[in-house]
Amino acid sequence: MAPRSNTQRLTDDKALSTRLKRLTLLSRLHLVYKRYGWIWAPAIAAIFLFMALSFFGVWERIGDPWRLLTLFAVIGLFSHSVLQSRHVRFPTRLEAEKSLESHSGLDHRPIATLRDDAAKLAGTDQSAAWASHQHRAKRILGKLRPTKRPSVLTPKDKLYLRFALPVLLILGLMVGMGDSAERLRASLTPTWQSAANAQNASFDAWIDPPEYTGRPPIYFKDESELSAPEGSELVVRLSGVGSAPRPLLSQDGKRARLDVMKLGEDSFEVRAVIKDDAKLRWRIGSKTQVYSVQITPDMPPEIRFDETPEADKRDRLVLSYSGEDDIGITELYLELTRTDNAELPAERISLPLPGTQVKTLSEKDRALSLVKHKWAGRQVSGVLIAIDGSGQQSQSEAEIFGVPDKIFIKPLAKAVVEQRSLLMNASGEYAEEPKPRDRTWPKMQANLPEMTIDRAPQEVRRAHSLMEAVLDVPSGLFEDVTAYMGLRYVKQRFMQATSLDEISALDETLWDIAMRVEFGPLGDPKEDMMIAEQNLRDGIARRARQREMDTLFARYNDAVDRYIEYLSENAVEAQGGGE
Repeated sequence: MAPRSNTQRLTDDKALSTRLKRLTLLSRLHLVYKRYGWIWAPAIAAIFLFMALSFFGVWERIGDPWRLLTLFAVIGLFSHSVLQSRHVRFPTRLEAEKSLESHSGLDHRPIATLRDDAAKLAGTDQSAAWASHQHRAKRILGKLRPTKRPSVLTPKDKLYLRFALPVLLILGLMVGMGDSAERLRASLTPTWQSAANAQNASFDAWIDPPEYTGRPPIYFKDESELSAPEGSELVVRLSGVGSAPRPLLSQDGKRARLDVMKLGEDSFEVRAVIKDDAKLRWRIGSKTQVYSVQITPDMPPEIRFDETPEADKRDRLVLSYSGEDDIGITELYLELTRTDNAELPAERISLPLPGTQVKTLSEKDRALSLVKHKWAGRQVSGVLIAIDGSGQQSQSEAEIFGVPDKIFIKPLAKAVVEQRSLLMNASGEYAEEPKPRDRTWPKMQANLPEMTIDRAPQEVRRAHSLMEAVLDVPSGLFEDVTAYMGLRYVKQRFMQATSLDEISALDETLWDIAMRVEFGPLGDPKEDMMIAEQNLRDGIARRARQREMDTLFARYNDAVDRYIEYLSENAVEAQGGGE
């Protein structure tokens, strides 16, 4: 017979070691069962019985004190088993090996011989003898047989409870299918629980749609399934029982138990926000109530331009648009973006709605005054943005148009408006204040270096320079001292400012100055009419552009109307003084 290779020998040794570990573990378990089986049998039987009754819903029907008394009895038996176990020695591995060898009829401790490598003697002859001894031990261990479970419960369990109780537990799991864990949790809760009679239980359920929909509650009545908007709240009330288990909510592929809020002595309520198709199941004893909610998706709003926005004769932007939403549009905006500089942040302008929620929107010739906007006179790309109550938004296709500006005729008014535009479109930050050694003191300026305009952004410095040029002119330019003093005030604010926030509100002041220069203070209507007529003649003579001519005609008509109204109110004086 050919000698075995080292690889075969190692494989055989590994297989023997694995088998020996498995048989030793089995022997040790049988010893544990033999020593602790009867000690723990009453406690385990009580636990199985209590769990089975929980799964069948017995504790839910009879309530306390019977449940609590049984629970305390189970805890007592469990504690008794723990105390008894402390006086019994847990089997060691050596005891398990001896039991395995004894069961297999083996003498001379072959397992210990195989494991006792440290007993090898030094020297060639002794080592060879020890190897031969171990080889014989391995042959003997091939006769090992697994131990058998000892009969600990059979002599004392005449009623076969060791078989009946597991079967009862399985039947309980089948009866309480879906609610077994919840019933067990409720039975272990250390609070007083009243009996729940399924015949007395009654349910009321409804759906509260989200507040933004403006819809009233939807009641289930005789139905068990309803449709509702996303974000609705399902409310279910249970009455007629002293205690209530937690209902099961299935939603979005997940299942969860809902906390129950007690409203009165025999009434309870649960609430859940529904974001997807959901089903709520509330089981009281043998009575099960199911409510299903089908979510109706909230569609985003639709909005569109019906016509390209354009300016009218009164310098207003005219918009025509339409839109719709299944729930209702709550916000509408016109968003503008500069076509010549798309990097500038977009400007959003709120548009009024005919109601708090508008399902169908149709607006024709909506006039919007943007003459005071910082982009007045600029070419922009505009979109309409509609937002519904749930926050969904959509936008229209972009339209290219010009933002109407107010036509000013007088040169001084034009200059003031230009200064205002520079201020409103200024960006950036002021430069840092120079250190004392770096300051260059101006020879002919009373302002300190930290207040100088030289640190301002470029647009502010240009506006200041234009203002100096306007103020440094012959005295005939300013017919109204108020406009002159107003510009002086703005110029001084420019020189003293250290940030844009300090002068951002001056755009209104500059607008008022420009309007006063252009139209003057309230005065003689006849003089206003004559000025408007002269301006119109001048525009015709120099062939002004169409928008300017429309503005001049509109101002002339307004001046004539004011003069006629003035004559109507002062008829006697007008007739006496003549024209």
